[in-house]
Formats: sequence, C-alpha cells, structure tokens
Amino acid sequence: MRLSCLAVLLSSSIAVNALTDDVKHFPDELCLATCVGVGSAEVCTFTFTLNQGASELGYYAVTGCKGVMPVLGMKKDVQYRFVQADLSNYYHPLGFAYYADGAHDGVPELEPGIDPTESTGCAETNTCPAPMYLNSGNYLGKYSNIAEIAPLAGDEDFGLDVYEPQFFANPVDWSGAGQYEVALKFDHTYDKDIFYFCHIHQYMTGRIKFVDAAGSKITTANEPEIPYEYEQPTAYDESCGTYGVSGFQLPNPQCPSKFVCDAPASVAEFAGCIETMNCAMTAGMTTGASSDSELALFVHQMVPHHQNAVNMAKALLADGILDSCTDLEEETPECTLKVISMEIITQQNHQIQGMYGAEYNTTDDCELRFEISKTNTFNIKLNSDTSLCVDADGAQTNRGVLLKTCDGSLSHVWRIDRRRRIRNKDTDRCLIKQGTGVINKGCPNITENDVTRGFDDTIAFGIRGAMTPSAAANGEIALSVAARIGTFSEIVGPDVQEFTFVYL
Repeated sequence: MRLSCLAVLLSSSIAVNALTDDVKHFPDELCLATCVGVGSAEVCTFTFTLNQGASELGYYAVTGCKGVMPVLGMKKDVQYRFVQADLSNYYHPLGFAYYADGAHDGVPELEPGIDPTESTGCAETNTCPAPMYLNSGNYLGKYSNIAEIAPLAGDEDFGLDVYEPQFFANPVDWSGAGQYEVALKFDHTYDKDIFYFCHIHQYMTGRIKFVDAAGSKITTANEPEIPYEYEQPTAYDESCGTYGVSGFQLPNPQCPSKFVCDAPASVAEFAGCIETMNCAMTAGMTTGASSDSELALFVHQMVPHHQNAVNMAKALLADGILDSCTDLEEETPECTLKVISMEIITQQNHQIQGMYGAEYNTTDDCELRFEISKTNTFNIKLNSDTSLCVDADGAQTNRGVLLKTCDGSLSHVWRIDRRRRIRNKDTDRCLIKQGTGVINKGCPNITENDVTRGFDDTIAFGIRGAMTPSAAANGEIALSVAARIGTFSEIVGPDVQEFTFVYL
C-alpha cells in the first residue's frame, strides 16, 4: 500500500539530470559553524532551513553545509545558536537528544535534569546541559547555563514548552510571531555524539560531533548510532519536487491511461508529475481488508491519500509559481495557495506518522490492473501520418530505425521492458540515440537514462534530445534527434509530441 513499485512493467521516465547534492546526505563531511567573538563572548551560528523534497517528511539543511542532515561540529563550553528564522522551518521545531529521535523513541533528551554520565550531580540541581529556546531574542524559559542570555540558574523550564506549541500555529501567524532560534552551550565531560532532531516529525535526526578548538573531532566513532538510513529521492522525484512516486509514471498497468486531459505545453511538465502522483495514490488506495477491521482499512486508505496531497503541495511549491508571494498576509491567489500548501505538507505528514503509530500493518495491498493493453505492446505511430510506424528493420543490425507503412510486422511492435527501455518485439533490441540518429541496439548496453519516455508519448534520450522524423530520402524516412526544450531548474521538456503509442 505504501508508495512502492508494484508490478510496474510499463513505467516510463521524464528525462532529468542526475540528483543534485542538495538532496543527498554526506556522512563523512563535518560542517563547522560560523563563529564570532572570543572567550565567553564567542557565539557560533548554524542557520537551518528545510528541504521538503529530500525525503517523505523533508530534511533539514544548514547554510554553508553540504547536502541534508549534515554532521555538525560543536565546540564545548561555547554558545551556539541554531537559527530557525526561515519560513521553511514552519512545523519543524528543533530538539536535542543523547540518542536519535529523542522523545519520539522514548530516549533521553538534553534537559536540565538529565545527566548523560550520571556522575556530575547536575541532575539534582537541574543544571545539566540543555537548549535554551528563544523568540526574537527573548528567552522563553528559566534555566540558564549561558550568562549572556539570562542569569545562571537551575530549573526544569528551558523554554521548549513555549517554543514547540507555537510551531503548530498557522503559517501566517507563525511567520509573523518573530525569529525563532535555540541557544546551546554544552558544558559537560560527555564526549559521545549528541543529536538534533525535529520535535514534531520522527526520523529527522542529524548528528552533532564535539570538536576541539581547531575543529577536529574529539571522538571519531559515530556513537550512538542513528538506527535508520536516510531516504533519498530519485532524479524524477527531485524534478517534480515529490517523493516516492517515480515508479508510477504512465503508462502503468495499475492506472488509467490519463489523469490530465489535453494539458497545454505551458503546464505539460507539471501535469505529468500530477499524473504520476495520482497513479501512485490509485495503486496505494487499492487495498485489501484482510485485517477485518474498519480502523485498519481507514489507515490503509488514508495514508496514500494523504501522501498524494503532500506530494501535490510539494510539487506546487517546487514549481516556482508561488515564489511571487513574499508576504503570506497578502490576499493573492499565490499567497493563499502557498499557505495552504505549507499546511498540507506539514500537517498531513504529521497525521501520517500518527496513523503509523496506530500500530496497524501499513500494507494490505491488492493489485488492480487497468486494461491498457492485453499484450502490453504497442505500435509507435507518427502523429502527422498514422499510417507510418516506427520500424526496427530486424534484417539489419545496428542500422538506423525507420518509419515504414504499418503492416502488422513484428518489427513494428514495441514494449517497455522491466528496465524501462523501449524494446522491439522482433529484434529484442532497444531504441537508443547514436550521434544525431536513432538506432536499434542490443538492450544490455542501454540503461533507463539512455532512452526514456518523456511527456505523453515523446521518446527522449536523457537530456540530449527527443526523437523526431527526418526528411524522406531514397523512399525511406529515418529518425533523428531534435534538441529538447528547457523550462525551469534545468529540467527539460515539454517536447513536441511527434508520436503516439497505439496499444495492441
């Protein structure tokens, strides 16, 4: 039921560039803060943002650090500021813990009454290292181990109980309430790693290693462990701004052939992403009821429904069309939809985690297959003359692919194989670009990114071009490669629709 590839034999791909570093995690790179001042006046700053497309829930990014969920280096007995002023931090208040996920997993957090070594006596006086939560420079608690913020004091209140609830406000009120940040000074002998994490969403834990004055790690071992791997989107998901839908690109045997009809070129790319999301939801909501429980069935249906809403909102934000809204209080369509999109992403992801916590099996799948094609095979016909079919010309090895009069020959029959290559029924060879032409080559030498489906029935060759007919010569029409069309963020398409896939 979760968004996974379920017998996706006809999946296709928008040709996109490789994943950018923005959505990757680099566990071997240590990121140090920007520090100013000396001695007790030294203050080091990490500025946090959130990359929504880096995982299902999104991952933290830190200015000046590579990738997402960076490993941070922190000096002891120095004041650090973790700034959450950026709008993307909405619904993602930072917490700090001695083990991954903190309260989400029932493990100790950094609090005044928690001594990580149980040897210093700080727990009895509520003076152990703990974060100090601030809004617009105003400290929200009573405990303090940073005299520059508030007089030193032992207390259970370090401001979290005021800070976190404010992140549940609507985006307009939250963004107008001030600048959120957390101060932390670790004045303890404990040398193992500590962790930053989201206090609302689980599985968003990053590592903090203690460093000396020169910025070198005090301990090299990554202990305690983070008990899960970080998610990473596919290149297709990154191009859409989504997560977990790339295996559901149309055509797909679990979905109808269309969700968006006659999309104009200006929205064709966004429409293609929407169709993929809708297919993922259709497959996800096609479930069994083997649990014999109304509650379990509700969860099995609602999770993919929520995931689709989250992905649609992520895609709209990633599209850039809402960037003109710089003040959420403005009563414009862009600002209205920006607020709604932010609320959908954050709140429905939080609800998804709550449904997972209901302890019902998260999968109860039954597969529904739409009759795209009884044989999963098709002719590739020229739109401007549907009497012409793409022919693999099986009599000749590695020669250019041609357009010929459709006559039912096997060399006119194609399918999309398990590795998403376009394979000929007669030659069992695959389409690929060679120079400016198109040839029929042995499939083991071709990867998905060499030849992919583009928008609708376009055949694209990575970012290098799209298939198009050449001028007729000697009674034959060869196929060549035309430049693809660039749109936003270096993603290519939509391309001219030269061909149609006619399923047999």
